[in-house]
Amino acid sequence: MPLQNRVTPEGEIIATPHRGLLMGNRGGAFHAVDKTIGLSMYRWAVTQNKSGRPKTFLYQFNRKPPAEGQKKRFGAYHTAEIGYALHNLDSIARKWEPSDRRLEKEISAYWIRFVKTGDPNGMDLPVWKPFTDQDPQCMIFEESSIPARLPGKEALDFLYSHYPGRP
Repeated sequence: MPLQNRVTPEGEIIATPHRGLLMGNRGGAFHAVDKTIGLSMYRWAVTQNKSGRPKTFLYQFNRKPPAEGQKKRFGAYHTAEIGYALHNLDSIARKWEPSDRRLEKEISAYWIRFVKTGDPNGMDLPVWKPFTDQDPQCMIFEESSIPARLPGKEALDFLYSHYPGRP
């Protein structure tokens, strides 16, 4: 089955090959976006794991791209990771820093490996553990790639327990 790109009702892009699921969310402090995008990604990850389907890999993009003027207020904005993942920061007019170039290579390598194999791991990249209910891991993209326990999991569990229409 070929890679299928999907967009959630909240606008998150999800690449779903037949062997895995890669889902992401804009990072930073737990705030209103986590009640929509973050909670939706978390709910999907939990549901995916219960289905027994392929591995799920979560990420949180916290890197604030270099910005000037009014653009500074956006921080780690929704879809900021796309330029890094597609290895095309040169097409985005910003004063990129060396850490952005390193992160671009890392994220792009993860995405390429994921599309090819259903698993983002390989080469000399930090190990990205799959998300499970028992071990809620994710990759945090900041100035580098940092494997970690899912930040804000307790708050997400609370919100998920009160999610409308939850079975």
